[in-house]
Amino acid sequence: MRLSCLILLVVVDGLGLSCNKDSSSISGGAYPAWHPNSRSLLGVIGTSPTSAWTRFVRHWLEESVPDDTLSAVRGNDNRHPRYSPDSSRIAFSSQSVGNYNPDIWNMNADNSNIRQLTTEGTDEYFDWSPDGKYIVYTSYRAGDWTYANGTLWIVDVETGERRQLTFNGYP
Repeated sequence: MRLSCLILLVVVDGLGLSCNKDSSSISGGAYPAWHPNSRSLLGVIGTSPTSAWTRFVRHWLEESVPDDTLSAVRGNDNRHPRYSPDSSRIAFSSQSVGNYNPDIWNMNADNSNIRQLTTEGTDEYFDWSPDGKYIVYTSYRAGDWTYANGTLWIVDVETGERRQLTFNGYP
């Protein structure tokens, strides 16, 4: 049996599969994230099977609601989209294609007001504060991605002000 799905849902007990939409027109998919109300998912898709992850797709679990795509940063490799706790914004990591020095970006959930929050290069993984005012992330000096070199930071989503939380012994 071949399922043509963008998203395949597995029931928690593992006994059932659900493919509620034919998404055969969308190529690839990665880095899924739930909407806070559990009625949709965000995923990352490329513009072709060989491209970088360039756009986000919002997959609605209700059959009657069509999927939609969000542009993110045009021409960049965009990954790890995450809704804010109130679902009004989406944060994601983005880097120029071929460069492994991602930064954190933020946009409204309707794909407007895209802006960069970090510039020093970060780990791709980050998390929203429960109130949606801050994002915590790990920053590394270029070329050294070891845990000992990482430092934790928070960034204020509205002002862009960053604050370092941990330090290490490196100059």
